[in-house]
Amino acid sequence: MQKTGQRDARYDRQLRLWGDEGQNAIETTSVCVLGANPTATEAIKALVLAGVSSVVIVDGDRVTERDLGTNFFFEPSQLGMNRAKAAAFLLQELNSAVTVRAFEADLSKITGQEILSMGKFSVVVLTDMNEDRSVMIGDELFGAGVPLISCRAYGLIGYLRISVKEHHIFNSRKEDPRPDFRLDEVFGGLQQLYESIDFPSLTTEQFKHTPYIFLLMRALELFRESKSDREAFPASFAERKKIVSLLDSISPSDGLAEENVDQAKAAVNRCMHKTTVPESVSKIFEHPGCSQNSTSTDPFWMMCSALKIFADQHGHLPLSDSIPDMAASSENYVRLVNAFRQQSEAEANVVLELAKGIQQARGCEDFISTESCRKFCKNAHFLGLQTGTSLRHDIEDGWNAVIDELANGYCEEHEVPNVIWYVMLRAVDRFVSAKQRNPGTNGVPLSIDATMLEECVTQIIDESTSGCAQMAKKKVTRKVLDEAVRMGSCMLHTTSAVMGGITAQEVIKLATNQYLPLDNTLVVDLHTQKSNFYRF
Repeated sequence: MQKTGQRDARYDRQLRLWGDEGQNAIETTSVCVLGANPTATEAIKALVLAGVSSVVIVDGDRVTERDLGTNFFFEPSQLGMNRAKAAAFLLQELNSAVTVRAFEADLSKITGQEILSMGKFSVVVLTDMNEDRSVMIGDELFGAGVPLISCRAYGLIGYLRISVKEHHIFNSRKEDPRPDFRLDEVFGGLQQLYESIDFPSLTTEQFKHTPYIFLLMRALELFRESKSDREAFPASFAERKKIVSLLDSISPSDGLAEENVDQAKAAVNRCMHKTTVPESVSKIFEHPGCSQNSTSTDPFWMMCSALKIFADQHGHLPLSDSIPDMAASSENYVRLVNAFRQQSEAEANVVLELAKGIQQARGCEDFISTESCRKFCKNAHFLGLQTGTSLRHDIEDGWNAVIDELANGYCEEHEVPNVIWYVMLRAVDRFVSAKQRNPGTNGVPLSIDATMLEECVTQIIDESTSGCAQMAKKKVTRKVLDEAVRMGSCMLHTTSAVMGGITAQEVIKLATNQYLPLDNTLVVDLHTQKSNFYRF
């Protein structure tokens, strides 16, 4: 019990964000990070503090004087030591509940199969790795279904790319969602509570302790009477405005403001809508994994298949037992909460039986529990699915889209669009492959390297079949080339800290199946403090 208390105290802030279920997922997450550079150690720091199960750091280089000046997780006494082992030593001190291991390997030669042989990882992170090696590793991990994040910090530019074949989101945690009241299809338990209230005989004191959902139901009843239609439901702004005026008419307080009436008025535009299946969930239902012919034994797809059958039969998703706070007496509010909970559990049990039938038909073990099914149904409105592409896609099929964006994307006059930096990072990799060094290093005049880098830009743009190639080349100005060369191979800790933090956040999103991971490329320009998302 004390151990649980210590754990809750340690992770108090993130438990509020992810919940127990999310924190449990974090604590079973295993991450492999390739590289022990500043970006990598900043990401690992955040993951270790979050309480992941384990982190494996892979690096073959030795700690140098330069490393001591750019990385907080190396000490002078570690000069000449393997970087992975040196970083692991200090990072381990941040959280004794996390296992931080080091693996010495040459990152210029490592393969995806070698990474997979090190263990079963929830996510693999590549940091500041060149394009050729990243793509090779990405192909193998994408084929194995292992989520991959590639991130870079180059001067004041940050880049992050998520590559995952299929990612299931169990709770997108949509901000300020509409309450699931189902006012157009009131369930039996809620209707019974409503019918037990005699509105005309309520005293002012009794009225102000009535939860506002019942005020909405009363206003809706009067609205239907005015329409002489028992099925009528407000479908326009004008009709919802009529509901607001009816709320004033049912109050016995002679014009005095009542908190529950104000709450009901504020909820009209959010709650007076027909019950529908969210678009994101409808798209899941259209996926082959939910078809009658599906043979998938993935728990997500079996649960979604059961959910689809339920929605087809009832016209709506299972009820959520989450209801907002309401001005009401404790007795009235508890009765309301219990009614929602009982209905939610009853509908979740229907989905559970459907899921068990699917399990049995597909020859699976009975591993879907009542508790897991109830949580799944509770968050059914917030399910999501992301399908991604491999890193190779970016340099093949997706490259034309990059060039089109560079040529035609909108930006203010004299402004450098972020997509240029994405192109420049590819050009830098091409430069490094040819010269075995970064532009702007080795004492070569910057103007010479800028000219050679421009040639690399021309090469990679010409590799596209876009009709906008010539226009795209004109967007890459000398100013941009000079800045890319000036950056050299500099790893500013500011950029590394930003990108490391974002990387850790995306790792946790992927591991917990909560919130929406970025889809799928992020470019950050700290010159202007602007960031852009792209999907090419």
